[in-house]
Amino acid sequence: MRLMLDTCVIIDLLTDAENLGTGARDLISDPENVLFASCESMRELVVHFNNKKLLNRYFKTSTDVLKAVEEELDIEFLPIRRNVGYASRASALMKQATTATQATMSSSPMPSPSAWHSCRVTTTSPSTATRGLNSSSTEIAP
Repeated sequence: MRLMLDTCVIIDLLTDAENLGTGARDLISDPENVLFASCESMRELVVHFNNKKLLNRYFKTSTDVLKAVEEELDIEFLPIRRNVGYASRASALMKQATTATQATMSSSPMPSPSAWHSCRVTTTSPSTATRGLNSSSTEIAP
């Protein structure tokens, strides 16, 4: 199973805090599971360290914190990737929805159900985002 860990969970793991339940600890320690964290978590850990919070008791530099996350906890930081195709589709969908809503609003004060269009929502798992595999799509209808 692939697990995306939040910053507070990573801090608890780094500091050996007892805040995590046994179920969470079991999932995280299971060698079959792959652990991920976002780039935002990386930034939050550095900010947390630089603000002289709890991590300063355990590490000398913010680089040491990030090394511990990657090497000792075996958590992979996911890269931020720019997906131009997704942005273009999202922009086109927003324009279509805005046009339909404006047309409906000009003819009646309340949009009718026919003004809503079906849309496609694309979800990508962490491994798909990093390995460029196919994403899954779900149709949403009015």
